[in-house]
Amino acid sequence: MKNRNPIDRLADIKSEIAALEKERDEIRVSIISGEIKPMGDEWFAKVSERDRRRITIADAERLCSPKLFDALVWRYKETWVVLKPRDL
Repeated sequence: MKNRNPIDRLADIKSEIAALEKERDEIRVSIISGEIKPMGDEWFAKVSERDRRRITIADAERLCSPKLFDALVWRYKETWVVLKPRDL
């Protein structure tokens, strides 16, 4: 696909990734449920679980002083590309 436009190729790649993620999720569910044994020819699947606690930013902001809130919050910038089909 050397002549394929890079934007169109990116859409192809995103589609391939989505298909692989769907297959991965189906396999993970089968492993976790015990339907598939965790021993492969080359790999062993270890199933782990943990409980987590979370707080929303809105709740943290409401419950903390502004100084404490600023000390606890990790800020970062995200950049992403959204693909939309062209009307041809």
